[in-house]
Amino acid sequence: MIGLAFRGDGVAVYPVAPVAALWINTIAAGPPALALGVEPTAKDAMNLGPESFQAIFTTSWYLDTIGYGVFIGAQTLANFVIVTYGTGGGTADILPKCNDHLIGLTPGCETVFVARGTAFATLQLILMVHAITVRSSSLSPFLSSSDEY
Repeated sequence: MIGLAFRGDGVAVYPVAPVAALWINTIAAGPPALALGVEPTAKDAMNLGPESFQAIFTTSWYLDTIGYGVFIGAQTLANFVIVTYGTGGGTADILPKCNDHLIGLTPGCETVFVARGTAFATLQLILMVHAITVRSSSLSPFLSSSDEY
Protein backbone atom coordinates (compact mmCIF):
# COMPACT_ATOMS: atom_id res chain seq x y z
CA MET A 1 0.00 0.00 0.00
CA ILE A 2 2.82 2.40 0.81
CA GLY A 3 4.32 1.84 -2.63
CA LEU A 4 1.30 3.50 -4.18
CA ALA A 5 2.62 6.84 -2.94
CA PHE A 6 5.66 6.64 -5.22
CA ARG A 7 4.29 7.17 -8.69
CA GLY A 8 5.85 7.89 -12.01
CA ASP A 9 3.54 8.40 -14.99
CA GLY A 10 0.65 7.05 -12.94
CA VAL A 11 2.36 3.73 -12.12
CA ALA A 12 3.34 2.87 -8.55
CA VAL A 13 6.87 1.75 -7.68
CA TYR A 14 7.33 -0.39 -4.61
CA PRO A 15 10.03 0.42 -2.03
CA VAL A 16 10.95 -3.27 -1.66
CA ALA A 17 10.66 -5.72 -4.53
CA PRO A 18 8.49 -8.79 -3.85
CA VAL A 19 11.51 -11.08 -4.12
CA ALA A 20 13.37 -8.95 -1.56
CA ALA A 21 10.40 -9.17 0.84
CA LEU A 22 10.46 -12.96 0.54
CA TRP A 23 14.22 -12.98 1.10
CA ILE A 24 13.87 -10.88 4.24
CA ASN A 25 11.07 -13.06 5.65
CA THR A 26 12.65 -16.43 4.95
CA ILE A 27 16.41 -16.12 4.76
CA ALA A 28 17.34 -12.97 6.67
CA ALA A 29 15.04 -13.48 9.64
CA GLY A 30 16.13 -17.10 10.13
CA PRO A 31 19.64 -16.67 11.61
CA PRO A 32 18.55 -14.13 14.28
CA ALA A 33 15.64 -16.38 15.25
CA LEU A 34 17.96 -19.39 15.44
CA ALA A 35 20.44 -17.43 17.53
CA LEU A 36 17.67 -16.45 19.94
CA GLY A 37 16.51 -20.06 20.08
CA VAL A 38 19.90 -21.36 21.20
CA GLU A 39 20.48 -18.48 23.61
CA PRO A 40 21.53 -19.80 27.04
CA THR A 41 18.80 -19.88 29.67
CA ALA A 42 18.90 -17.28 32.44
CA LYS A 43 20.33 -18.53 35.76
CA ASP A 44 17.11 -17.77 37.63
CA ALA A 45 14.80 -19.44 35.08
CA MET A 46 13.94 -22.32 37.40
CA ASN A 47 13.13 -19.94 40.25
CA LEU A 48 10.30 -18.40 38.26
CA GLY A 49 6.91 -20.08 38.24
CA PRO A 50 5.00 -20.99 35.09
CA GLU A 51 3.17 -18.11 33.46
CA SER A 52 -0.28 -18.08 32.02
CA PHE A 53 -1.13 -16.95 28.50
CA GLN A 54 -2.27 -13.57 29.80
CA ALA A 55 1.06 -12.96 31.54
CA ILE A 56 3.00 -13.35 28.28
CA PHE A 57 0.81 -11.37 25.88
CA THR A 58 0.37 -8.21 27.92
CA THR A 59 -0.57 -4.73 26.81
CA SER A 60 3.07 -3.66 26.96
CA TRP A 61 4.03 -6.61 24.72
CA TYR A 62 1.45 -5.55 22.12
CA LEU A 63 2.58 -1.91 22.33
CA ASP A 64 6.23 -2.95 21.94
CA THR A 65 5.40 -5.07 18.91
CA ILE A 66 3.41 -2.29 17.26
CA GLY A 67 6.04 0.30 18.18
CA TYR A 68 8.91 -1.74 16.73
CA GLY A 69 6.90 -2.40 13.57
CA VAL A 70 6.06 1.26 13.06
CA PHE A 71 9.67 2.29 13.71
CA ILE A 72 11.13 -0.31 11.35
CA GLY A 73 8.65 0.56 8.60
CA ALA A 74 9.12 4.31 9.02
CA GLN A 75 12.92 4.07 9.00
CA THR A 76 12.91 1.89 5.89
CA LEU A 77 10.48 4.18 4.09
CA ALA A 78 12.44 7.27 5.16
CA ASN A 79 15.65 5.83 3.71
CA PHE A 80 13.84 4.99 0.47
CA VAL A 81 12.53 8.57 0.26
CA ILE A 82 15.94 10.07 1.09
CA VAL A 83 17.59 8.16 -1.74
CA THR A 84 14.73 8.75 -4.21
CA TYR A 85 14.38 12.47 -3.60
CA GLY A 86 17.78 13.34 -2.12
CA THR A 87 20.15 11.75 -4.60
CA GLY A 88 17.72 11.22 -7.47
CA GLY A 89 15.18 13.38 -9.20
CA GLY A 90 12.18 12.24 -7.19
CA THR A 91 9.18 11.15 -9.23
CA ALA A 92 10.96 12.20 -12.42
CA ASP A 93 13.26 9.17 -11.99
CA ILE A 94 10.38 6.74 -11.44
CA LEU A 95 9.47 5.04 -14.69
CA PRO A 96 6.50 2.70 -15.25
CA LYS A 97 8.79 -0.17 -16.24
CA CYS A 98 10.82 -0.14 -13.00
CA ASN A 99 8.57 -2.77 -11.39
CA ASP A 100 8.67 -5.06 -14.42
CA HIS A 101 12.42 -5.53 -14.73
CA LEU A 102 13.89 -7.11 -11.62
CA ILE A 103 17.07 -8.47 -13.20
CA GLY A 104 19.70 -6.06 -14.39
CA LEU A 105 19.78 -2.32 -14.19
CA THR A 106 17.20 -1.01 -16.63
CA PRO A 107 18.14 2.39 -18.05
CA GLY A 108 16.10 5.07 -16.32
CA CYS A 109 15.48 3.00 -13.18
CA GLU A 110 18.86 3.44 -11.49
CA THR A 111 17.48 5.63 -8.71
CA VAL A 112 14.66 3.19 -7.95
CA PHE A 113 17.06 0.23 -7.75
CA VAL A 114 19.49 2.13 -5.51
CA ALA A 115 16.60 3.21 -3.27
CA ARG A 116 15.34 -0.40 -3.12
CA GLY A 117 18.82 -1.58 -2.20
CA THR A 118 18.95 1.01 0.55
CA ALA A 119 15.55 -0.09 1.88
CA PHE A 120 16.65 -3.74 1.77
CA ALA A 121 19.90 -3.00 3.63
CA THR A 122 17.98 -0.96 6.21
CA LEU A 123 15.61 -3.84 6.89
CA GLN A 124 18.50 -6.28 7.17
CA LEU A 125 20.41 -4.16 9.67
CA ILE A 126 17.35 -3.33 11.74
CA LEU A 127 16.47 -7.05 11.94
CA MET A 128 19.92 -7.78 13.34
CA VAL A 129 19.64 -5.00 15.92
CA HIS A 130 16.10 -6.08 16.76
CA ALA A 131 17.34 -9.60 17.51
CA ILE A 132 19.66 -8.14 20.13
CA THR A 133 16.94 -5.98 21.68
CA VAL A 134 14.44 -8.81 22.13
CA ARG A 135 16.81 -11.01 24.12
CA SER A 136 15.25 -9.74 27.32
CA SER A 137 11.90 -8.06 27.81
CA SER A 138 12.99 -6.32 31.00
CA LEU A 139 16.72 -5.59 30.60
CA SER A 140 18.44 -3.17 28.29
CA PRO A 141 20.34 -4.75 25.39
CA PHE A 142 23.48 -3.21 26.88
CA LEU A 143 22.88 -4.86 30.25
CA SER A 144 21.69 -8.29 29.08
CA SER A 145 25.08 -9.77 28.30
CA SER A 146 25.81 -13.47 28.21
CA ASP A 147 27.61 -13.14 31.59
CA GLU A 148 24.24 -13.01 33.34
CA TYR A 149 23.12 -16.35 31.96
